[in-house]
Amino acid sequence: MIGALALPTLTRRTSPPYPVGANFLRSPIVYTALANITDESDVGAGEIGTDSTYSSPPSNFVDGGLVNPMWNTRHQDMHVWVRTPAATDLSEIRIAYRNASSNHPGATGNLYYWGGSAWVFVSPLTYADNATLKIDTFGTVNASLFRLTYSPSPTTGWVGINEIEMYP
Repeated sequence: MIGALALPTLTRRTSPPYPVGANFLRSPIVYTALANITDESDVGAGEIGTDSTYSSPPSNFVDGGLVNPMWNTRHQDMHVWVRTPAATDLSEIRIAYRNASSNHPGATGNLYYWGGSAWVFVSPLTYADNATLKIDTFGTVNASLFRLTYSPSPTTGWVGINEIEMYP
């Protein structure tokens, strides 16, 4: 067990790309990963799925690594659906991107949740440098189905994602 005196030290020892004060004691929500999904109905409770058909397996979204990205089909949007086992409070998402600034600038991403009859916009997602973990925080959203939508740069047509971590 970590002593109470050690906790302030742990949370203060952060280094780029993590912002000072980032809470490393929380665990990300864990999912089973699926590929070649066509829409959210294919994703069950506790699963993360993507319509990506290119390159690496979807397990790379949740393996804790910053290599072997998932790619969109060139010049097409890429969607990632996440269904939690039950309604969950979500307030933070951490995403590591592949070659964003050097090879694939201009891509955009957005986070949505399912509001029962339509997708509800939550927040834009920060597209970042190669293998950099970007942290986007937003007001707490309570839902059981979330969607990340990425649109590639019109010049290169690519979006690459190395890792997705979602936090309550």
